[in-house]
Amino acid sequence: MGPHSEKRGPGGPTARHVRERDPVIVRVRYEGPALNAGWMRLADFGPALTGLGAAVDESCRLLSVPDSKLVVGIAPEFRRGSFEFPVVLATLALVSDPSLLSALDHARQIVKAFFGEELGLLDILRRVRGKKPDKVELLPDGGANLVINGSNNIIVGPVFQLATNRAVVHGVGSFLKPLAEDGIDRVTTEGPDGAALVAIAKDEAADIRAASDRALFPARTESVSRDTVVELVRPSLDHDRRTWEVREVGAAHVLRAKMEDETWLGRIEARDVVFVAGDAYRVRLEFELEFGPRGGIETRNPRITKVHELIRPHSTRVLIP
Repeated sequence: MGPHSEKRGPGGPTARHVRERDPVIVRVRYEGPALNAGWMRLADFGPALTGLGAAVDESCRLLSVPDSKLVVGIAPEFRRGSFEFPVVLATLALVSDPSLLSALDHARQIVKAFFGEELGLLDILRRVRGKKPDKVELLPDGGANLVINGSNNIIVGPVFQLATNRAVVHGVGSFLKPLAEDGIDRVTTEGPDGAALVAIAKDEAADIRAASDRALFPARTESVSRDTVVELVRPSLDHDRRTWEVREVGAAHVLRAKMEDETWLGRIEARDVVFVAGDAYRVRLEFELEFGPRGGIETRNPRITKVHELIRPHSTRVLIP
């Protein structure tokens, strides 16, 4: 039974049948005179394939929506002078799943972020050649400007997220291991439309592999201070009323922010303020963003240093007098 065949129940095809639809394929090719026989040593190919699979799997986990159901596979082909295999990012979805197109878009975006010829992950690792950039400037959209040998290299958030993930970079190192062998000179990649993606030469691969077991972008912290509007989720119930649960307007996550505006706290103590359901505040919010070497960004020590104004809704249901 092929991947596109339908399982049938008593009433025809099952409504929740899962199948592969329209995979996104990247062709990977190792090249060099050692491959003239049209085959490759399993001792070289096995770790390379495992490393690439782990790196792309982790990339899918980092960059995909949770229900996109992207899986990674290969469909090998052989020719003299090179060893080529397509990497398949297959979208597994329910036949009736309306998110299928969104999942396919994610697969294409992952291909661009990982294999992109211009400032994709492999290209960035090729440019830094196993060394830390001269300077990393974080951008508001989650991306970064990497200053490498005096030149600016602006990368988007998804690529920066992959480059700061040690598991992804370690997998890339394993993927490039065959280039350490005599007679295997470079690895090239080709996109779903046949266009050339990134190519990595033997000397570039050696530098990347040497750095693959350490973080090119070590853990660091950036201080953030901005005026914003927060919605009150839960006012403080502790004795000094300093820890509030708030949510920035438009954000999904709740912050436990320390209230440091002594003037506002004084008004609360004087019972000059009551808390009403739906209250919002225009405040000065300060916190630290911590970028971990394994990827991911965490908000540390959120605090409200100034309450500029109360924005009261029409509701008058008092939460805490």
